[in-house]
Amino acid sequence: MTVLRYSALKRPEVSPRISSSHVSQKLQSLNSVKFEDTEAWRAAADLPVGHFQLQLLTNRGPIVEVTANYKRMVLEDYLQRKQNRPERHAIRHLLGVLAFAQDRDVPDRARERFEFILSEDPDNLNAKANLAYVNGTAAPPYDEPDLTSEASKQQHARRFAEQGYAYMFELFDETKTCDRYEKGLDLYNRAMELAGDLVDHTEKEDWQFCIGLASYKILRILATGGDGGQRAQSLLESASGNFRAIVDSPHADNAIKSEAWLQFALTLKKGSEMGLHGRANIAPEHCLDRALELAPDDSLKARILARQAHFTFKTDRNEGFRRARALLDSSIDFDNSSLNFHAYSLRAEICIKQYRRSKNIALITRAKDDLEFILQQHVSPWDFERLAEAYLYLAKSSIGEESRDYIRKGLETCTKCEGCQDGAGRSILHHVRGQILCLNGQHQEAMESFQIGIACEENTGWISGNVGALAEERRHVERQYNR
Repeated sequence: MTVLRYSALKRPEVSPRISSSHVSQKLQSLNSVKFEDTEAWRAAADLPVGHFQLQLLTNRGPIVEVTANYKRMVLEDYLQRKQNRPERHAIRHLLGVLAFAQDRDVPDRARERFEFILSEDPDNLNAKANLAYVNGTAAPPYDEPDLTSEASKQQHARRFAEQGYAYMFELFDETKTCDRYEKGLDLYNRAMELAGDLVDHTEKEDWQFCIGLASYKILRILATGGDGGQRAQSLLESASGNFRAIVDSPHADNAIKSEAWLQFALTLKKGSEMGLHGRANIAPEHCLDRALELAPDDSLKARILARQAHFTFKTDRNEGFRRARALLDSSIDFDNSSLNFHAYSLRAEICIKQYRRSKNIALITRAKDDLEFILQQHVSPWDFERLAEAYLYLAKSSIGEESRDYIRKGLETCTKCEGCQDGAGRSILHHVRGQILCLNGQHQEAMESFQIGIACEENTGWISGNVGALAEERRHVERQYNR
């Protein structure tokens, strides 16, 4: 008899005695269902129940407090938005796992999350397993999943969806790898195949949105790596199709339609940049306009305005700068918290790019302030990278102790960037660090940094100017040597 792997304490497994009549009944049950149902049965039997046996970064640790605290704040905000939607259980599961990871000696916060889920959904498989884990007791034994009833199919489909949500939204540093989105997409697809036609429209919309989002995230990462082909086209169609289904639904509410329009816009824009051809026949800019029209609150409006600013600046880097700045200022007026980190990050990015053209140091001061604010709570390698670049320009524009202080801050920020997931492989990081080291008179170390950057460029195909910088630094050293 196959026993579902519950996230309980790890104990030796003991195989129970199985009677021949029991085996016969199970074989008859399997023979009475379609092949697709048999595949679903195998998946339900093979995958662990609960969240504590999943390969989550939150389970493996170590836990970085600043990242964990920010993730908890984001999830609490999600929960407030989704409190009347089925997805609220998936969010509470992840909050419970995060609470337990942060403080295993005091599991009350985690326990409360799982108990609350069971108060609303007494048959929730993940909640039973998760509660048993934090209580330090073995989960109740379960026989093979019976997927012959609609209720059981829904039960196991929800298990898959809740786990898929955990992979997609768990504690993580920004990364260029697809793994967590691949796992999330697989689990949501399993849920949809098993019970997509059995659950009500709100639950199906939640699943469709996450399938679309995972498809878009993978597509975006493939674009960064220069990959494309048939897989990219399939992902574009998956994302577009699921977002389109939501925005066209007569039952979906304005909140999820607005979010779907927003993600639909990003998907179409990315597909266009990759030279892919979708079937939507709609402009990404129109999707953003529709998203803004339907946005039910200031926080969502802020996110949409930030994306409009991004589109505007990418379309026209000259005249688009002023309009993008105005949109970002409006976005931050709607939501000036670190939850709106994208607006702060983008404003800093375009200020730095505009500084390279105008040499207006006030733009760098603005960028520095924005980045220092969001990095207190939201950590990403590219924001550390941009902050290090801002410190570089400030060091160049100042003298004496002030300049040395910016150099020190710049090098410390490069180290923080390198410590992020995938941070060490970013060629721009090593280019910025090399320039700071050069400014500090550490020319040998600067050349070594540029050489590492060249290796990263060769690995990723992302050219960041390290070859030219290394050649210039060598000429610099030769001139000093020949004096």
